[in-house]
Amino acid sequence: MSQFDASTFLDFTTTEESVKRPPIPVGDYLGVIGELSADDWVSQKDPTKSGKKFIVPITLDLPEDIWTAAGLNNGQLIVTDTMMLDITPQGSLDYAPGKNGKLRKYREATNNNKAGQPFNPRMLQGQAVTVKIGHREYPEGSGDLFEQVAGIAAHQ
Repeated sequence: MSQFDASTFLDFTTTEESVKRPPIPVGDYLGVIGELSADDWVSQKDPTKSGKKFIVPITLDLPEDIWTAAGLNNGQLIVTDTMMLDITPQGSLDYAPGKNGKLRKYREATNNNKAGQPFNPRMLQGQAVTVKIGHREYPEGSGDLFEQVAGIAAHQ
């Protein structure tokens, strides 16, 4: 059991500096999909646009030289991907051609996209995939880079 006491967290004092970790290099990594969750989203640019999304945690297995250079204390890093979902007027996932393309890519990468084969999104959990990691600058012009999932493919 953890010794962390949430009731005293706001009064905790430290003299340690918070330091940004450098991003891992752009490239392909072995990843294992964690437990998906679902949430609502609202566009920051246009608050009249909203919908549902899946949140997909992926644990990357990093080579030692990369996790050491990134200042990590083990060979794993959890990155989070999101899937904005196309929903039918009846409130279910839209499986019409061209809909939910990102979900289709996850299904294909995990060999879960066959006609007549039962599927639900929780079946992605625990599946090994190849994850293409890219970098995103935020805020724009800052030079501050963050990892992002740039693609998913079947693990070879």
